[in-house]
Amino acid sequence: MNASDAFVLPDRTIHVWSFGLDLTPADAQRAESWLSADERTRAGAFHFARDRSHFIAARGRMRELLAKYLGGDPAALRFAVNSHGKPQLAGDFGANELRFNVSHSHGHALLAVTRGAEVGVDLEQIRSDLDFAGIVAGHFSSAERIGWQALPEARRQEAFFHGWVRKEAYVKARGEGLSREPSRYTVELEPDALGRLLADELEPAAPTTWRVETLPGPTGYAAAIAYSGPERKVELRPA
Repeated sequence: MNASDAFVLPDRTIHVWSFGLDLTPADAQRAESWLSADERTRAGAFHFARDRSHFIAARGRMRELLAKYLGGDPAALRFAVNSHGKPQLAGDFGANELRFNVSHSHGHALLAVTRGAEVGVDLEQIRSDLDFAGIVAGHFSSAERIGWQALPEARRQEAFFHGWVRKEAYVKARGEGLSREPSRYTVELEPDALGRLLADELEPAAPTTWRVETLPGPTGYAAAIAYSGPERKVELRPA
């Protein structure tokens, strides 16, 4: 595959780009030069320099990759957000059907790009410093709670993160964010499962109109993707 082929997006295909966020000083400067005034303000609000640099890297790389699909300048891209904060292309670039979503966690990021369907992606580093039982009790559905508690204790941590990214990818694809109560929908929790959406109390037909799938994330991470409509081919792209 040559460089230009990487940005040809066939029908019913999703490209998922995987990239690190630790940039050289020159690359960081270039990424920051593409950002809007609003993005620079958001970057400046981070207390820790590492968080600030990772935000700049994620936004800059997102702009660079999207611009290659659109044949434009990364700095020229304009974005708007819906009422729940999901970003989308705006202005002249918003007239096409390109849809995207980005997620980053602890130095790594994923960007999903497709056409003609809503898409969401989520990435989380698997770690041990959370109150897993408390989060499951407060944010998982009753079926998920029963399934999680039935797992051997040694498997619960990994199952938690795989379940969490599947739930997050689903609400991000829908563009609803925190407005959709996470205990009202159910996904598969097992790390080696497909990661399907099993039920949504607020939209019983959702499991037939939305797809949630496990993604192979970097070592030590859990990742998932969700999208609307018929099945699509998901292609991984190392950036």
